[in-house]
Amino acid sequence: MPTQISHETGINKFTYSKVKTGGRGRGYKDAVSWLVDAGMVTRVPRVSRPGILLLTYVNDCSFKLFLLDVGLLGATYGLDQDVIVRGDSLFTQGKGAYVEQYVCQQLVASNSCVPYYWSADGRTDKAEVDFVYECRGKVIPLEVKPDDNVRSRSLAKFSKEFGIERCQRLSLRGYKDEGWLVNLPLFAADVLSDVL
Repeated sequence: MPTQISHETGINKFTYSKVKTGGRGRGYKDAVSWLVDAGMVTRVPRVSRPGILLLTYVNDCSFKLFLLDVGLLGATYGLDQDVIVRGDSLFTQGKGAYVEQYVCQQLVASNSCVPYYWSADGRTDKAEVDFVYECRGKVIPLEVKPDDNVRSRSLAKFSKEFGIERCQRLSLRGYKDEGWLVNLPLFAADVLSDVL
């Protein structure tokens, strides 16, 4: 799980061959289903486009898996807690995984919504929006940034391509409303629906 969450290939979907060389879905599909059914992981499926009902645009072959909570992710990394608390500069890639894990668990727990994600085809374009969810009859794209660098090219492309009027971003920066995009501090992940 830790390597699946934190690998940075442009499109961060779950890859069976990373579990075991030559691994295929037919060999691991039941194990993934069992983990989802047991509540140990959250399966976040890819949507091909943002439409109400998002469920109808799901691509079953592409999905991300997130653990139940950040504590389990830390345990699977075997990472010393001081590294996280101190903000060690060696821990840059893992920081993104922790932040996405945190936001996913907040979406599920606090906002009672089903998270999805969107990515371009991957051949000609590697754009990806971390999460997409439905709220009050609208599709809301959500970008997650683990630091102060908040460039959101994929989010801007997604918004323009699909005519999305309002997007959200969570980062270490404070609240800022840019019209098409509202930036919220990471600690506000549990009140996203209230900000719409």
